[in-house]
Amino acid sequence: MSNLLPKSVNIFDDTMREGLQIESPDIPVSEKLRLLDAIGEMGAKNISIGSFAHPKWTPSMACIDELADAFVPKPGINYTAAVFNKRGFDRADGYFPKINVRGRKFGTHVELCDTFARRNYNRTQVEQIAAMDASVASAKAA
Repeated sequence: MSNLLPKSVNIFDDTMREGLQIESPDIPVSEKLRLLDAIGEMGAKNISIGSFAHPKWTPSMACIDELADAFVPKPGINYTAAVFNKRGFDRADGYFPKINVRGRKFGTHVELCDTFARRNYNRTQVEQIAAMDASVASAKAA
């Protein structure tokens, strides 16, 4: 049985995005920086600093550029971010090499219903499908 277990694991921490996206947008950047620093101290080698999404849809990420400017990367940690379209990718890529969204695995998907498609991406299912070609082309070019 022990031969089936991996010799090591790769921890990817998404607290800054998944953990904060439903929290108040009023959390100061200084506190988010403190949290990001603490996550870096815990040993994760891959950390998402948040998402480069429109603040209308994720108000708690409205300060992502300020956070990206201010944080000091720890050696040996790969910092990345969630991007959902070319505009988000370009914004995040502007912080390269501090934040690396290049070479990431890209994925496309379609929400199960228009309600979730609108809530998460402000698009219908049909619009999500129509945008896939451009997303795949951007991923290939990156």
